[in-house]
Amino acid sequence: MTLPTTDDLYSCYDKLTDSSIDLKERENAYKTVLVGVKGDENAKRLSSQFIARFSKLFENLLEESFNCFLDLCDDDDVNVRSQVVHDLLQFCKHARVFVPRVADVLVQMYQTDDKKELNVISLALSQLLHSEPKATLLGIFNRLLSMNAENSRENTLKFLCERLKSLPDNVLTSDLESFVVEQTNRVLHDVSEDEFPMLISLLSSLKCMSTLTGRQKLVGMISQQALQAVPTFNVSQFEVVVICKG
Repeated sequence: MTLPTTDDLYSCYDKLTDSSIDLKERENAYKTVLVGVKGDENAKRLSSQFIARFSKLFENLLEESFNCFLDLCDDDDVNVRSQVVHDLLQFCKHARVFVPRVADVLVQMYQTDDKKELNVISLALSQLLHSEPKATLLGIFNRLLSMNAENSRENTLKFLCERLKSLPDNVLTSDLESFVVEQTNRVLHDVSEDEFPMLISLLSSLKCMSTLTGRQKLVGMISQQALQAVPTFNVSQFEVVVICKG
């Protein structure tokens, strides 16, 4: 199959913006845009922009549209990946049901060593967190829980520690804080030594943890984690120690 060129994509754009054209013909033009994600760099970036703009017209193709974004997220070209990060935010404005999945994808992309790309992803996650806080956090924590402590979760945990503090009170509500506590407690069951202090710092920053009940709950979490870290007690080892000391 011949892949669409940038000229082909602009021709599709003209059809998509012309309301006088038959809906079926406009849908075919949009499907051509979806195929454009397999083209060259310029075609990929252009297709990404057009998908973000016109996907709202074709709800029957939203899943396919999202899958096209996923293909671009894995592209070798950092410019293409940066473009799709921006366009995913636009996509979420009219396809809010995809917010958790988009947040999940952005967390996966957070593993990059490219500082410029890292900033782009961080900004996108931050904007998503402010506009759709619970859905975004759901996607972030779902990804964290699917990664074990051997994987690098440092960037994401740092993001949560920094960005949650910046949320206004009308966004970081008591219900949202309770959700964060619940999800963080789940992550605590499998953390590295470096991750543990970051998660405790995250919990300590919440208003609900500043109360007596909250502090007691936090101490309980720390105690439970400490107990898990202690090796199983071996009676025979204790007897050896006693004999040696005797």
